[in-house]
Amino acid sequence: MNKEEKRQELIAKVKEAEARIEARSMGDRAREAGKEATAFISRHPLASVAGGIAVGMLVGSLIPGRKIGNRGRAMAAMAAEFGLAYAREAMDLASEAAQSGQDKLEDIGDAVTDTSRKLRRDAAHAAGTAADNARSIGRRAGRKAGRAMRDLRNRTTH
Repeated sequence: MNKEEKRQELIAKVKEAEARIEARSMGDRAREAGKEATAFISRHPLASVAGGIAVGMLVGSLIPGRKIGNRGRAMAAMAAEFGLAYAREAMDLASEAAQSGQDKLEDIGDAVTDTSRKLRRDAAHAAGTAADNARSIGRRAGRKAGRAMRDLRNRTTH
């Protein structure tokens, strides 16, 4: 693999890392939105309860007949309890999903960090190698120029 191919490969790796970093920032925004949703539910538990009651009332309105006796009230109470349980379950699932997403994003962030460190090491190594080669070439050119000057001086003096 020649130097130009190595250079192109390094450029491609840097572009891939930049794309992953950009994707990570979108993931950060998604994680923040999940945290905000969980925080809203935690700050407003009454809204969750109201949602459960609304579900109970909806189920109660679907019961046929005009008179709702003990049986109807019991069914409405059961529907309200079902709604509350549903709201609690939804809050738990949202919290678990947010945590799972955060864990995955942290894993992705770690992978991006590791890759960028490797790319930085590779770039530093390539730069060091190029600097060493340039110094070596410069020394050789200086020695050759010195010899040529010495030979020219010897020819002109003898």
